Amino acid sequence: MANEILPYIEMCQREGVSLQRGMNFELGGNHSVILMSVRPEAPYADRFEDDGSTIIYEGHDVPRSPVHPNPKAVDQPEFTPTGQPTENGKFHSAAQLFKSGHRLPERIRVYEKIKQGIWSSWARGRAVGGPLALAGRTKTTTRNSETFMRKAPPFAA
Repeated sequence: MANEILPYIEMCQREGVSLQRGMNFELGGNHSVILMSVRPEAPYADRFEDDGSTIIYEGHDVPRSPVHPNPKAVDQPEFTPTGQPTENGKFHSAAQLFKSGHRLPERIRVYEKIKQGIWSSWARGRAVGGPLALAGRTKTTTRNSETFMRKAPPFAA
């Protein structure tokens, strides 16, 4: 699957859902999906490191509102105002449980946006960090919490 070029509709058919968010936790209970872009005009500071074996993924911003006119200046929320976990929170919780030895690492498929409607199935891997401290935008940025995903051996679809 790695580095296969495919149209958006085929990517959605492969995953069995209409992918509308960048972070999609536990699709069908089998794996999670990350949609990322490293293009210059991308709204997030996603990037590859370590010769492509590590992904730094920025996560979801708080929604723009009168209270938060500049979402990039606000720490990414772990919970919604009603107390439910956000996608950021779900990934963060899974990563922290893995780090403490209480669960296996989250299985992740990563798709990179090439251009409008065209994606590359970049990799399959395992989450080993947490998305709440990515790309230097949160108050708790450290190298360990920045590392979100590393390539891992392929897993069954």
